[in-house]
Amino acid sequence: MAGQRVAVVGIGQTAHRSARKDVSMAGLVREAAQEALADAGMDWSDIDAVVIRSEEHTSELQSPYVISYA
Repeated sequence: MAGQRVAVVGIGQTAHRSARKDVSMAGLVREAAQEALADAGMDWSDIDAVVIRSEEHTSELQSPYVISYA
């Protein structure tokens, strides 16, 4: 994995509300990823992976999650 080139080509986020009981965590990820793809002018077939990160209202840096589509 070291030395591989990567690029951030779009960004997206879910709708801001205090609680989202209308969608699961997986649904939130899909919503943000679809926004990022639209921002980049791409679709799912154009990417290898989605990287997500969740803030837990702490000052500690959380490790990102990688969801591979390759």
